Amino acid sequence: MSLEIFTHSWKTFEVLQIPAFDDNYLYLIVDSGSAWAVDPGDGPIIDSVLTQKNLKLKGILNTHHHSDHVGGNAFLAEKWQCPVYAHPKDQARIPAFTHPVQEGLTLELGNLKVQVLDVPGHTLNHVAYGLAEPQWLFCGDTLFPCGCGRLFEGTPQQMYGSLKKLRQLPGETLVFCAHEYTLSNLRFALQEFPDDTLLKRLQMEMTEKKQRTSCTIPTTLQMEKDANPFLRWDDPKIRKALEMSDAEDWQVFAEIRKRRDHF
Repeated sequence: MSLEIFTHSWKTFEVLQIPAFDDNYLYLIVDSGSAWAVDPGDGPIIDSVLTQKNLKLKGILNTHHHSDHVGGNAFLAEKWQCPVYAHPKDQARIPAFTHPVQEGLTLELGNLKVQVLDVPGHTLNHVAYGLAEPQWLFCGDTLFPCGCGRLFEGTPQQMYGSLKKLRQLPGETLVFCAHEYTLSNLRFALQEFPDDTLLKRLQMEMTEKKQRTSCTIPTTLQMEKDANPFLRWDDPKIRKALEMSDAEDWQVFAEIRKRRDHF
């Protein structure tokens, strides 16, 4: 059976978006025959795509340590003899770890410049990888369409700070997240905010898109700024619905995250 791959292009660069497991997406960033894997949870799947596309793997970028994101590290790093980038505090939890990355570092990957962002919350040492040209963001399990990652290790204040950082990026940024959670997130959002017309329209559009292409990713950061309840902590309509008009921003976020946990 052939593997379904979604391709996104900008000038000479490409993102190959590869479904894996139940709802994961693994990514290859491609530049002139070279590729960098983002969160390769399944090594053989990534390797098969490299072979199919006649690409050479130059490195692995990990956002965090969960097995569905790092499960293919050892296989790929040994076969391709390539570096593995991740947060230094996760060295013991990242297979084949070689290169530490933290906030402020810019990686030069071929002709691509990749900025590292610290975005703790889902895990304590979660990072994201952002590109200015093209405007791409690989955010792991921090931000999803109309959702955000569950807090396994971090605090609501940490995740709020991470999402606030991502919210400041340009609206044109394409958000490549690691899971297909869009329709579930929209069902939750409309349960909590049933009068939100944008969420209603998005649910119809994303349902149709999922039926047509089986994939709703990537989203744009502008769409998330406009629609995603987890980024709308300062929206008066959200605050009124939650009866939290006078609460601090992070407290509004924390309440929405708590409700999502019990959805």
